[in-house]
Amino acid sequence: MEKQHKSLLKKFHTLLGKAGVNEDGKREILASYKVVSSKDLTAYELLQICDRLEGLISPSKQEVDKWRKRVMAAIGSYLRAMGYEENRSVIYSIACRASGVENFNKIGVERLRSIYNAFNHRRNDIKRVNDISLQLGIKREDLGMLN
Repeated sequence: MEKQHKSLLKKFHTLLGKAGVNEDGKREILASYKVVSSKDLTAYELLQICDRLEGLISPSKQEVDKWRKRVMAAIGSYLRAMGYEENRSVIYSIACRASGVENFNKIGVERLRSIYNAFNHRRNDIKRVNDISLQLGIKREDLGMLN
């Protein structure tokens, strides 16, 4: 645990330099966590700060994270519309199969956008079919998988 804390401290100070945060800025960050020294921060607090600093350095990481979350939500919503149980591993595997990539975190932003739109369109189609069938008096059971 102490080894991890040292590693995070090193990362924290490296990111401060890359982000161009001076000594006053560092003191403000530490003061917001009610500590005087970075050594007094917990590993969790260091992780939080490092994530924010990385976001300042490379906004593209935030962009990718945003699209990953959107894809997860879109696939989860699609699974619910289909009446399937959803969980993180199922969502990851569906996204990987849809993109042709073996690791969810390796899917690029453009591909994430495409997958997001595809699953949102599919979910909307399912909703429209369900609405039409209700208007026609068709029971959900008669539609098979379309719940």
